[in-house]
Amino acid sequence: MPGFTQSKVSRLETGRTTPSLADIEAWARTTNASREEVTELAGLVEQLAVATTSWRILHHLGRTEKQQDIAELERESRAIRIFQPVMVPGLLQIAEYARRVISMSLAAPLTDVAHAVAARMERQAILYDSTRQFEFVLTETAVRWCPGPTEMMRAQLDRLASVASLPNVKLGFIRFDAEPTVPFLHPFVIFEARQTVITVETFTAELSIRDPVDITTYQHYLDELRAMAHWDTAVREIQTLL
Repeated sequence: MPGFTQSKVSRLETGRTTPSLADIEAWARTTNASREEVTELAGLVEQLAVATTSWRILHHLGRTEKQQDIAELERESRAIRIFQPVMVPGLLQIAEYARRVISMSLAAPLTDVAHAVAARMERQAILYDSTRQFEFVLTETAVRWCPGPTEMMRAQLDRLASVASLPNVKLGFIRFDAEPTVPFLHPFVIFEARQTVITVETFTAELSIRDPVDITTYQHYLDELRAMAHWDTAVREIQTLL
């Protein structure tokens, strides 16, 4: 079925992800489903506009599988917008930073850290696809948080500068002294695809938000964050932190 890879089918069958209305439409066309069946399924999807999935479920096949799931969602998106107030986002992490962050997880047993790090590094190839747009808004806290030695963080900040030089990447930096207009409650990722989805991570679960009203709220929140951030000077300011 067009647009359905084996990994996506597996995620849908095991409940690790929720089908979008576009997925329902594609399934209906392929299977010649009746109007009643499509209406019923669409109704169920709407009821799951905010789906919560435990990390115990998401990680039951290992963290490598989860990295592959994220990679597929990224490939389906024309634009990815990330707010990260606490650490460097996965798409921007160097390998050692990623290893330390993944190893800190308490949500499920650690069995495949090395493979998960490799999968996260492979995901970063999408940054060089000029047909996609990426926007990162980081707080000073996220950039200063240091899960390893100073030498590692210097390499990590160099990575931020390198990626920010790409024409399809925008990097915003919110300093400690920026006057806040909204609270920094949690990180989130907006995946803009046929149907926009927002993901939010908690200590024990991942939220997938598809409700149009909630999505609009997050987009307005992102607008406020953009206004607080430095853009033209972001890289220069970040590089002075170490």
